[in-house]
Amino acid sequence: MPGGHGGGPLVLRGGRPQVPDPARAARAPATRALLCDVRAVPELDVEVPIVGALNGHAIGGGFGLALMCDLRYAKRGAKYGANFTKLGLHPGMAVSYLLPRIVGVVKASEWLYTGRLFDAEEGAAAGLFNAASDAPLDEAMDVARAIAANGPIAVRTTKRSLRQGLGWDERAAAYREAYAQAVTVATDDAKEGMAALLEKRDPAFRGI
Repeated sequence: MPGGHGGGPLVLRGGRPQVPDPARAARAPATRALLCDVRAVPELDVEVPIVGALNGHAIGGGFGLALMCDLRYAKRGAKYGANFTKLGLHPGMAVSYLLPRIVGVVKASEWLYTGRLFDAEEGAAAGLFNAASDAPLDEAMDVARAIAANGPIAVRTTKRSLRQGLGWDERAAAYREAYAQAVTVATDDAKEGMAALLEKRDPAFRGI
């Protein structure tokens, strides 16, 4: 039978974890809503570099939007991270795809599995942020102006070459995550995770 519990790692002992039927989840309203959210994310199609000034907390979906930026400048004193598993949810917004490609699998695994939040300095040390700053908007604008002063065709084609060379397909990843997230949205654990968040207590996950 499956071992493990709550939000911890799952240890299989001759069995498989019980999860909702993905086919049913794919037909659920939550899935359709999540897919609509993916279609409405313009950052996935921008041909020029996106410079992100994270002038405050970016957690969950906001963190996912930050990962879609090409360059990121974070605010000292703010908190960042993907707390999906703390809510009983699969990550969304291509977070599980982008994060390991930016900071490496080991660090991404720690952050995603634990749902732990971190500060700007830790993110910068891991290579997630270009800098931790007291004035991230000023730094981002300086860099954006430097980019804008260059040849626009050269900049656009350079971004395209970077993405193609890495084999990145954020939109396809976001669609895959939308289906996976819909599976977890349908669980009792997701309801418990949200209730615990609103009630400011630790969740009591049961794996159902």
